[in-house]
Amino acid sequence: PTPTPTSQVDLTVLPISTQSPQGTGVGKTYSFGANIKNQGTASSPATTARFRLDIGGDGTYNLTLGEPSVGPIPAAGKFPTGWQFVQSSTWTSQEGTHQIELCADTGSAVDETDETNNCARNNVSLTWT
Repeated sequence: PTPTPTSQVDLTVLPISTQSPQGTGVGKTYSFGANIKNQGTASSPATTARFRLDIGGDGTYNLTLGEPSVGPIPAAGKFPTGWQFVQSSTWTSQEGTHQIELCADTGSAVDETDETNNCARNNVSLTWT
């Protein structure tokens, strides 16, 4: 007999959207959002995502912006996640291009068909006016 394929989860991150305020200074809010999609054939349990910032876009993620909880996602379903980062003394924002990254299942708690497609990145350009 032919073995029946096992249903599995496969979490991916759809493109990240960003919204930056005009101007600079402590207290400005930066918003990031994306959908985490389960393109697998089984439901995913709850897990955690992570937003990180690469200051200067050099491949070194300098700052973790947040680790939002992600609820269960049915097969072929999506989960919206977002994060608002209020500029603080942790990072004095700099004009230029930086990279935001969102990764699903950062603790590798969910067994997936592909563990290499859990992150998406987007460039964020900050210009002061």
